[in-house]
Amino acid sequence: MLRLLSYIVRDYFGFSRTETRGLLLLLSLVVLAVGASVAYDRYEVTYHQLPQDQEVLQGLLQQLEARAEYTSEEKNIDDEAIAVRKFNFDPNTAAVESLSQLGIPDFLAKRIEKYRNKGGSFSKAEDLKKIYGFPDDLYHELAPFIQIARKSKPIQKDRQLPEKLETIAKTEDQPEDAAVTEEAIRLNINATDSLALEQLSGIGKVISSRIIKYRDRLGGIHSIEQLQEVYHISEEAMASLRSSAFVEENFEAQKININEADFKSLMAHPYISYEMAKGIMNHRRIYGSFTSAEQLKEVYQIKEESLVKLLPYLVI
Repeated sequence: MLRLLSYIVRDYFGFSRTETRGLLLLLSLVVLAVGASVAYDRYEVTYHQLPQDQEVLQGLLQQLEARAEYTSEEKNIDDEAIAVRKFNFDPNTAAVESLSQLGIPDFLAKRIEKYRNKGGSFSKAEDLKKIYGFPDDLYHELAPFIQIARKSKPIQKDRQLPEKLETIAKTEDQPEDAAVTEEAIRLNINATDSLALEQLSGIGKVISSRIIKYRDRLGGIHSIEQLQEVYHISEEAMASLRSSAFVEENFEAQKININEADFKSLMAHPYISYEMAKGIMNHRRIYGSFTSAEQLKEVYQIKEESLVKLLPYLVI
């Protein structure tokens, strides 16, 4: 059959033997291609997607979209702006890390610390501009948050104290081991500095620094028991704080606007984890702004005990 077809092609077109074979091969490939296409269209297998598979795929797609959204936010926000979170502070006591969180450049924060270590102090907000290179616009931005604690008047020494002690020592009915005790120390935990804390039993330089940093990150302490959350704080230190430290009456902690804070600002608070911040942002994106604290219970990632700790630091 092929030989006959070959003779016909050669006689009709005047092709050589080689050209004829090439033409026949090409025609064979064309026929195979057309046949394969027809067979595919006729016997095509249709995949029927199951409902449960569709739910799983939809969930994965939502997670990928949410992750892409947060990645985009993180890339678009300036690194320094991310760390900025305004809260009340005392330039006489605020740690370098706390000053940096307020948006003060690291070199200026260290310059403030060096100024204090040399005996310098700030008696009013405007004194902050005495720091060399401190920008006026940054000062005006921070001025509403500067709260300088009033210094207590120095205790006047009793000139007759030696005579009084001598009289006590000579009193016949006074026990030999009697001791003169000084008045208990009282510290406002939201205004004190690390040096004052070091006066308390069980609190050294490291723990006092951790207390100040944790207080500033929280936005203030509303209960002395919160200090149990400070890393490696001892029972002796907690006992000293319970007896000597206090929270001012009507104290208001620095609050976070739950409807306006961005992802990084939420995560900056010690009581808000990455998963909690992600849940809050997702809830806002899907359902809109929160209208009450009760709505926070709808966020799956926020547990009841976490919400109780967090509420004093939130505003809606």
